[in-house]
Amino acid sequence: MNKKALILLLVGILACSASAIRVGVVVSYSGSTEFTKCVSVSEGADGYEVMQATALDIEWDYYDALFGHSLCGIENTGCSSSSCWCGGTSYWGLMMKGYGESGWTYLPVGFDGGNSCWNGELDSWDGHYCAEANDMIGVAWGPYGTQPTNYEFTDICSSADIDLNAIVDDLELLDYIDLWAAGDVSGSDLLNAIDAWANNGE
Repeated sequence: MNKKALILLLVGILACSASAIRVGVVVSYSGSTEFTKCVSVSEGADGYEVMQATALDIEWDYYDALFGHSLCGIENTGCSSSSCWCGGTSYWGLMMKGYGESGWTYLPVGFDGGNSCWNGELDSWDGHYCAEANDMIGVAWGPYGTQPTNYEFTDICSSADIDLNAIVDDLELLDYIDLWAAGDVSGSDLLNAIDAWANNGE
């Protein structure tokens, strides 16, 4: 491989790495059984892509571009793709939790329906979930209102997976200081976070 080709390869690898983010996924089966995993996806990945990154055995039903995929079953909990709404009042609810938020938000949109990302307004049904750094996605089997355990991002992903730029964008510096006080992040990481926060305000 010549020098020019090697440089292009390294630039491509760095570009891909820069766009990768971490999302915590929580799956709440019937009863008290839960599955958690920290997945790496591209920024802006839709909910279908995030769930596929868990490598779970998932049954999907696809309607069309407007409604996208419906989640039918996960690891033998729920329904088959041929009978996606077999559960009566029980189904897979989709929730998200942004970094620093106190609880789950029940999403009014789906995994990948529509042509654009959801605008974040709870009264909006347009678009679909799009992943942002330090997000958490929760899916729970049961009647409306069933929610997974209210984990924090660092319960699912390690403190090293926290995107500092996302934190300073949301002014979550105090949360990061708490992580440092608990011994979950290093002093150098805290200094980097403070520096990023200061630069963000310029």
